[in-house]
Amino acid sequence: GRPVMIHLRFTNRTAETVTLVIADFVSPLGNFAVRPEKLLLEPGQSLETEPMTSQLAGASTETPATLVLRTGGKSEKKTLALKPVAPPPPPAN
Repeated sequence: GRPVMIHLRFTNRTAETVTLVIADFVSPLGNFAVRPEKLLLEPGQSLETEPMTSQLAGASTETPATLVLRTGGKSEKKTLALKPVAPPPPPAN
């Protein structure tokens, strides 16, 4: 299938600075080493990891993925749905 780009964005919704470690990301589209694996988020700040490319998407409309995060000495495992989003239009000249 056509290659797809997987984007992960994290937002700190607390009043404290948070160090977030992305310990694992597993999906049927591939098991990825997320880069950077550690984000420092100020209160209210959003950051995105480097996009990850997969050739395995095919005509998938929604794909489950497992994300393991660590912050403040605690680990949390979440299952989330990866959904296709149309790419932004090219910039006008």
